[in-house]
Amino acid sequence: MLKLIALADGFEIQAAGKTVLRHAPDAPCLFIGRGEADVQMQRGNFAISDYVSERIALRSATPSKGEGGVRIGFAAASGGPELLAIEVVESGHIRFMPGAEPINRLWLRVPAEVG
Repeated sequence: MLKLIALADGFEIQAAGKTVLRHAPDAPCLFIGRGEADVQMQRGNFAISDYVSERIALRSATPSKGEGGVRIGFAAASGGPELLAIEVVESGHIRFMPGAEPINRLWLRVPAEVG
């Protein structure tokens, strides 16, 4: 079961008492972007390179009631267009839903604890 906790400047999502995601405008949990990958193979040897052309921090998060839980819409700035949304489902899942802009990169920052 996932639990959404509102903080003064953001939110936390916890599972079994452990923080899975933590978001604040100065420390966003999600980034989106675009890039181009280049994969070449010669006789079973692979050369892989990745060029990131754009990376956007999703600093603004707006929670609302969703179909099966809480929906959180993310934007680059407050009042900006929604670029990505997640839905924290009561059954214990997190659904990712893309916004209107095409993206092909997603970075997720997960908090780490010592021990």
